[in-house]
Amino acid sequence: MPQYRKLATKTLESFDFNGLGNDFSRLTWCLLPLVACREGRGIDISTWLIGRLYPLREDVTPAMIEAAMADFAAHGMVMRYSVAGRRYFQIVNWTRYQGATDKEAPSPYPAPELVESCAGVGRELVG
Repeated sequence: MPQYRKLATKTLESFDFNGLGNDFSRLTWCLLPLVACREGRGIDISTWLIGRLYPLREDVTPAMIEAAMADFAAHGMVMRYSVAGRRYFQIVNWTRYQGATDKEAPSPYPAPELVESCAGVGRELVG
């Protein structure tokens, strides 16, 4: 687990951040980097996120976490994906805001799989 993470000052003026549905989603967004691996990934299961983000809160429900994650995905802030039937998330623009995290342990979570695009032009990430 990382000892610290960065919170960009431009978050305050971010249309995506301020466009989130409620303050719970905004708080969850600020806490999400604390549980992400060095690549900005994590397990996309509500109960895992509750246990990591809100371990002492009894009022946080899986529905609240799911709504927040759906909101992040709708705003292009996270990419949700599956590998071998397991669900994960990737924080978009992770390295842009967190910088070098190469001194941390390798990610235990798989990267989104690369697949050929439908147009055959190149490769792209799919969620």
